[in-house]
Parts: sequence; C-alpha cells; structure tokens
Amino acid sequence: MNILLEAWQTRKNAIEERMQTIHQHFAWHSINIQYPYLNPGSEDIYNLIFETEMI
Repeated sequence: MNILLEAWQTRKNAIEERMQTIHQHFAWHSINIQYPYLNPGSEDIYNLIFETEMI
C-alpha cells in the first residue's frame, strides 16, 4: 500500500504524523530509512566517485 495514501486514509494530516507512518512502514519492512534503495539487511559498500576525482 502507498504509505501516504495510508496516512491520508487514517486522517494523519500533520507532517509529524505522516513521517511517523513512513518510519513505521520502513521499520515493518526492515528497510533502513537512511538507505531506502538497499534491500533489508544489505550494506552500502560503495564509495561515491566525484567527477573531480576521476580527472
């Protein structure tokens, strides 16, 4: 289910309430809010390469 739709359906309109719903949803699915692009339990092992470092 869409997290924001769920918040709207439960009448959670304040930003704090919406954010709490998002955090709960991420926690329920074991997703790290800092790394939402990773699978649950995965580790971010890659370093960013900036354009200036490539020259």
